[in-house]
Amino acid sequence: MAFGVAIIENAFHQTYKIVAIPGELIEEEEPKLLVEAKSLIPKIPFEKADALIVNEIGKNISGTGMDPNVTGRSAVMGRWEPNFDAIAVLDITEQSHNNCNGLGIADVTTERVFDKFSFEMTYPNAITSTEPISVKIPAVMPNDLLAIKFAIRMCYQAPTDGPRIVWIRNTLNMDTFFISESLISAAKDVKGLEVASVPMEIPFDEHGNFIGWDEAIRYADTL
Repeated sequence: MAFGVAIIENAFHQTYKIVAIPGELIEEEEPKLLVEAKSLIPKIPFEKADALIVNEIGKNISGTGMDPNVTGRSAVMGRWEPNFDAIAVLDITEQSHNNCNGLGIADVTTERVFDKFSFEMTYPNAITSTEPISVKIPAVMPNDLLAIKFAIRMCYQAPTDGPRIVWIRNTLNMDTFFISESLISAAKDVKGLEVASVPMEIPFDEHGNFIGWDEAIRYADTL
């Protein structure tokens, strides 16, 4: 092997570094680049939170639907910081073609996701990776609001001033996310993180479903 080319992305999925390594140095240099790449992975910047709301999972987002480096939970490796007590998944991307791999890592989901779940598209992932937990079906709630309430009810360690909730669009787009009021103080102490809106009511439609990520962001910008 004459040489190898290493490409590292930043947290915004932009090319951060391109390095050409002579073949005889790959074994020595590649581990260093891996450490650097891992340092650039987007993370939820809190030591502890109670509930994580994931607006959408998908194969176009992560091989496991939602990146365990972000959620702190894996079917194989267990849980780590910030170690949420509950994870709710509200939807799956169209690009997944009904492959709901990773849904089993969540604690609750919606009927919308359940109706999209395809055994034929999903189970081959579990068979080839020998990870059946990732394709199990969690508790199913009729709409987004009830799924979120279910997740919050599971937060038995929540502080008295309210559960610490993080709501992300998906684990691929982490530049903007919602937090509950009980996390505002902690968020202000995180370097590089800006609290960009005053507290607001999360908007749901008449069926108890979230009005949509882009719509909610636009609504927050008006406050």
